[in-house]
Order: sequence, then C-alpha cells, then structure tokens
Amino acid sequence: MPFSRFTIRIGLAILAVGVVWSAFSFIGLIPYHFELRATRDLVQQLRDRRPPHADKDEWEMGSDWVQTAYGNVCFAPSYVSHKELIRFRADLEQKLQGPIDLSIFDWVWERLGQTGPHGKRYCERYIVLYHDGLEAVRELRTK
Repeated sequence: MPFSRFTIRIGLAILAVGVVWSAFSFIGLIPYHFELRATRDLVQQLRDRRPPHADKDEWEMGSDWVQTAYGNVCFAPSYVSHKELIRFRADLEQKLQGPIDLSIFDWVWERLGQTGPHGKRYCERYIVLYHDGLEAVRELRTK
C-alpha cells in the first residue's frame, strides 16, 4: 500500500524535528565536555605534583583514587551541572596555587562531595575505601 504525500510529509517533518533536537542536544554538551576535559587535566596534574616530603606510594594511591572519583562523579551533566563543574575547577585551580601535601586528596574528595547529590553519595561511599587503602600502604611500609 503506497503512502500518501501527506503521510510522507508528516514523516519527514517528524524526522527533521528529531534531527534538529538531537543536534541541539549534542551542541549543548560541547561546552560541558570542554570543561570536563580541562578539569580532568587539572586533576591528573596532581600525579606529577608530589612534594619531596610525600611518600611516593601514598601519593600515587591518592592521585589514582581522586582521578577515579572525579571521573565517576563528574561523568555527565545529569550528575554535576556545568556551573558546578566550573566552580569545582576554579576552586581546584585556586587550591593548586599554594603549596600542597597529601591532604589535597582529602580536599578533592570533600569538594567532589559538594558538587551535588550524586557526588555526595559517591564520596560518602568510596572515601572509606581510599582511607583503608592508604592505611594499608602505611602498614606495609612499616613492616
């Protein structure tokens, strides 16, 4: 059964609306992902910023954990808003302007927990595992 011209036009109109909607949705995500990448690069810099007095293994563990936490908390705009991601990055940039030590990782965890409900739940759940791992590294060093 052939389609009428009216049916084809309606179908094409619906398709066009879907394409335009998808394009605007995608374009709206571009600024978020630029911010996401810039902030991720900042978090990754922590690995190379170990102060001489900080234990190498503790620092690597802290760096690995906050990189993972950042990726899981700031995964998408539905988890952390673009405005909050910008605030997080500005706070981290300011924090990194001064001297840092191992407490920077606890600061990042705390700040990620302030990004919204998802960040709060994630950090409450996993910071305990980070601290357990840190304690294990310290115990191995003393043996």
